Amino acid sequence: MSRKLKRSGRNSSPKRSRQHISLITFILVFTGAILIGLSLLWQYHQARILSFNNIPQQSVLTPVVIPNQLTIPDLQIDIPIVSAHIVDGIWETSHASVSFLAQSATPGESGNIVMYGHNKVGILANLKKAKMGQTIYITTSDRLLHTYQIQEIITVNPDQIELVQPTTTEILTIYTCTGFLDSKRLVIKARPTDK
Repeated sequence: MSRKLKRSGRNSSPKRSRQHISLITFILVFTGAILIGLSLLWQYHQARILSFNNIPQQSVLTPVVIPNQLTIPDLQIDIPIVSAHIVDGIWETSHASVSFLAQSATPGESGNIVMYGHNKVGILANLKKAKMGQTIYITTSDRLLHTYQIQEIITVNPDQIELVQPTTTEILTIYTCTGFLDSKRLVIKARPTDK
């Protein structure tokens, strides 16, 4: 009788081993699927993170002179600017520079000059330390230096699209994300000092 028990124990061991391997394989595949799903969700979130909920009115002209450097000495911000567009409702972003909305106005002309960047060290993380009256410099591709002074600092919801709409006078709008899960926008409005 003891022999029969030993045999049945031996016969069930490979079956248990296969079940154990199957369970481990299932757990690994399931965990991998969850990680891939979370990664895709994070990439989608990062792509939309700086978007406003609607698209502002757009200029039909492509600017000849574009901004290429943003400097805010008091905030230790000195970073390149790249042109960006709104594609399928998503605002193009850069992970290494500030984005200039190519459909907005350019420095030196009437209109709303819209720039934005991630709330990350090396980009616009220090924007949260901005104070009224601080100076902002924009260098353009024609090597001119445009000087602005901060006039307004506000935190808004992404549906407050009026802040990035065209204006009749020259104004510089710079924004980044803020708040819980980057659900808000920190917006800096600055006016030219030479006008």
